[in-house]
Amino acid sequence: MTLVRFKVGLLSGKLELSPLNGHIIFCLKEQQDDAKLQTSLPGSISPTGVGGEASRGASLSRLGHSMKYVHAIDLGNPHPCWNLRVSGGRLQTPNFIARIDSGIAETHRHIGNISLEELRTVGPQGNVVTPRTGHVLMKAAMLRNHVSHLDGYGQEVLVSPETRNELLRLADQELEFERVRRVAGGNLVSRISCLWLAERNEQGISHVRSMLGDHVYFLDVAITCNLALTRTDTSWFDAYWNEPREEFAQGYWSQSPFGNTPNWEYLLDGEIVVENPEQLAHVINNGNIQW
Repeated sequence: MTLVRFKVGLLSGKLELSPLNGHIIFCLKEQQDDAKLQTSLPGSISPTGVGGEASRGASLSRLGHSMKYVHAIDLGNPHPCWNLRVSGGRLQTPNFIARIDSGIAETHRHIGNISLEELRTVGPQGNVVTPRTGHVLMKAAMLRNHVSHLDGYGQEVLVSPETRNELLRLADQELEFERVRRVAGGNLVSRISCLWLAERNEQGISHVRSMLGDHVYFLDVAITCNLALTRTDTSWFDAYWNEPREEFAQGYWSQSPFGNTPNWEYLLDGEIVVENPEQLAHVINNGNIQW
């Protein structure tokens, strides 16, 4: 893991950058029971979706609870392990946290209200940050601004030209996909502020392993609050990486399959909970919680 110095708004400290998606970096939440959740959500928000949203995303939100999902974590990464330990097995997105935490809400902005230029140059200032944003967008912004990366001992972490170029290229692709998402409109969930899910079957698990590696640990999870849910075929993302054409980004957000054998991923804005107590116990007993 790599520790870097960071400054977000008026806050400064260290940020550990992890390549794994799907859990919150900065916000360690106390466990919250369902009654508190119900009373904390605004009237327009329900645990099953955004009230009155007439779109494919909203339809998928309503259907999301009937499906079975997995979420993958790295047991060596303290962020998901710590968050799952202190929250009783729950992981949450920045938008969800801002709806139940008044302190976070004071500085939080919906990702769609943050300019692409700000995301490119400094990242989402004042927001809870997900690992995808921290590892890709914020780290790329530091490289563009010639900010040194320091480890936990204050020593500079050197980045090879190859690694630098690949990271900047990936950040540029994420920003382009975010731009196209905003043009597409609707209730599409941003890749920059989501929890990543896969279908709980052999194909879904195999696909995640192909992206993240064999070392990841899978959790059976249920959606406890679904502000929005978007299903996309990752093949469009891979196609853009190989040949950066706007039509590939548009195809991704069309939620249509790329070919005859789509590789679906689910982008959730909301909250998930670990369903299998043995899996949660495994994380608590074996997961790294040391920064």
